[in-house]
This record gives sequence, structure tokens and C-alpha cells, in this order.
Amino acid sequence: MPKIKKITARQILDSRGIPTIESEVVLDNDLFAKASVPSGASTGKYEAVELRDNDLKLFWGKSVLKSVNLINNKINSLLSGKDISDQKSLDQYLIEADGTANKSNLGANTILAVSIACLKASSLARGKEDYENIRILSQNSQPLIPVTPLFNFINGGLHGNRNLSVQEFLIIPKKDLSFGQSLQMGSELYQLVKKKLLEIKHSIGVGDEGGFTTEFKDNYQVLDFIQSTIDASDYKCNHDVFLGLDMAASTYYHQGQYFFNAGLGLSADDYFEEVVKIIQ
Repeated sequence: MPKIKKITARQILDSRGIPTIESEVVLDNDLFAKASVPSGASTGKYEAVELRDNDLKLFWGKSVLKSVNLINNKINSLLSGKDISDQKSLDQYLIEADGTANKSNLGANTILAVSIACLKASSLARGKEDYENIRILSQNSQPLIPVTPLFNFINGGLHGNRNLSVQEFLIIPKKDLSFGQSLQMGSELYQLVKKKLLEIKHSIGVGDEGGFTTEFKDNYQVLDFIQSTIDASDYKCNHDVFLGLDMAASTYYHQGQYFFNAGLGLSADDYFEEVVKIIQ
């Protein structure tokens, strides 16, 4: 397998117009691959640290020139000449160079941009798709199954309507569909939800993740609306398609309580019971 010839990076803008890193790995046979790592609007408190410049004169402190410099110099020197097929060792070099539990020295975004670019480069070197390469690297012999896409329909929390503590209300097609069938279902239901929102004179503006940001008063109203919309279609809820929630609970957890419903703080046990009630 070829070896790493050079690793470089540059600052680019993601779909929200926020700076992020694009890393490029060039192999000694001149194959090359790129990877970028945009971040979400919300971050769990236990997530690895994202390295930002914190220079308020550049993109409100969001620039990533420190990461770019680390990749162009320290990481390039560290990984140049290494076998591109040994993903585990490449990742371990990066982890050890960082030396922290939460990736706060190099930054998780820095490490991830390089790691993914290496994976993509090794896929090219093997003549495989990325998912096939991951299967080889993980020594997974289980049969391949189609990916089930999740569709983001309504945005709350930091992504949309702040009346809604749940960040994303999703629909999930049943598993035995092909990707094409799932995509068709998601598209048809998304357009139907849009139509129904217009009928009840709700906004059809979209949030950061593409879900509608509407005037619903609480989480339960949204769930009832989505379920009734699905059941009015050719599909049936809990048979053809299921509801999903991205809670992003750390965004409404304050001083030991979960403010899942507006103005009402719940203990951990009460919050758990509330979530179970929703599922049922």
C-alpha cells in the first residue's frame, strides 16, 4: 500500500457560513483525498473539544487557523511516510500527539479532518468505496444491509422554535425498505408536512438542519401533528414509518433539572418517566 506523502489543510466555510477545516492527504502514488468537519449548532458537554481561534476579529472567534497550522506542520511531520492502510495506527498517532482525554490540545475537529481524509485516501488506494474500506478495517464479516436514512421534519431547541425543547423531530422508515424507497417516503412525507403546515397557517421556514420551524406550543403538539399527517397519507405511523427524537437534553438541563416542558423543571427520575411516556 502507498504511504503518506503530504498532509495539508485550509479554512473553508460550512453550509451555515461558519469556518471549518478541510484536510487533504496526498499519497506517494499521487492519489489524494479531502475531508471537512463542519460542526452542529448544539454541543453536548461531554463531547470532545473543538479547537477554535477565539479571535473576535475573525469570524466572531470561530476561525480555525490554529488547526490549519497544526495540520500543515505538526501533523504533516508526524504522519508523513506512514502506511495509509493502517488506519488504527494513524489514529493512535493523532490521539497520542494530543495527549488529552477530550482532545483539547489538537482539537477533535483537527484530528477528525485528518483521520477521515486518511480513510478516504486508503479507500482510493484499495479501489474500494469508503463503506467497503471501513468493513475491511473493522474486520466485519456480517452481511451488508441498506442504510436507513432519518428525515428531519420539525426543528426546535437551538435549531428552531424555542418553545420546543426537543431539537429535532424525525421520521424513520422501516428497515426492510431499499434506500430508494426510504428516500421516496421521506420526500413525500416532507412535502405533505409542508402542505399541512400551510393549511393551518403555520410558518414553513426551515431551521439549521432543514426541518420546519413552526409555531407549535410544545413537543406533544408537534408529535400529534406529525403522526396525524402520516396517518392521512398512504403510509402508516408505527408500521411503515416511525417517529424519532433528537433530544439534545444538555440544552435544557440547568442546575440539576430538565426543563423539558416550558417553565417546569424535572428531576432525572421524573424526566425519565416523561420520556418513557412519550415513547409509549
